[in-house]
Amino acid sequence: METGSKRRKKKRRSDHHDVDRGLHASISRGKTEADFLFNPEKLSILINGESKPFSEWTNEYARQYYPGLGRRTYRVPPVDFNTQELTHVAGLGFSELRPQKNENRKKDRSQADVGSALEDLGQRLEIQPDGGGGLFIVANVLYDSYLNKLKEFKTKGKKPPLPQEVASRGELDFLVLHPQKGILLIQVKGVGSKLQEWKASDSEHQKAIRKKVTDALKQLKRDEEVLHHIMKDLQLGCPLHRVVALPFVSRETLQTSLKMVYLITLTF
Repeated sequence: METGSKRRKKKRRSDHHDVDRGLHASISRGKTEADFLFNPEKLSILINGESKPFSEWTNEYARQYYPGLGRRTYRVPPVDFNTQELTHVAGLGFSELRPQKNENRKKDRSQADVGSALEDLGQRLEIQPDGGGGLFIVANVLYDSYLNKLKEFKTKGKKPPLPQEVASRGELDFLVLHPQKGILLIQVKGVGSKLQEWKASDSEHQKAIRKKVTDALKQLKRDEEVLHHIMKDLQLGCPLHRVVALPFVSRETLQTSLKMVYLITLTF
């Protein structure tokens, strides 16, 4: 015999299943689940009772919130956020800011400097006759929203395949789009900001720089794999560049540290 509580729980579960089925039916519009998962261009979105292709909605959204997209420079978000942790003070009912770690402070400063430089570059490109348009700059890109949150339909047990490196991809500091130059994947490293204060030999400084550059290049390779995976259905075919930004290291110091000139300059 079922109790009232059990019946209510069973009813709630049934309601959730009905909602899921309704949403799935409205999104896939009669297509199979495999069709929906692997052909996202067929996705439609329902807004205020009106259904329209998702690609059409995204174009309208871009025109509304980013007028002149492709000609004007945009930075998303438009400001830098410095992060500090809060510590709860026992018995007093409030929290206080923890002192920011030196590594985090250096990272925040590095990203702020690079972001400002990119924004300035984009604004200069806007007014140059052959600049090709402004930059669209996105900071602190996380792919979790695209990959880790995909719904797995229980009836089929199917889910789009993920790149092998997805679990260790980390965070992309900047994703920059330019109408002519294509896509720039940028990792920022704050190495070199306090080399004068660090009582170490030149060889130790150079070793630290080499390690940061090597780590950044490995991360950029993973970032590129994930980006290709996400965008492969669009078949964009635009150029893609991997960039390591070292705002506190001069070109001469970098060349000496790497002991070879493998610096590719992206000319605008």
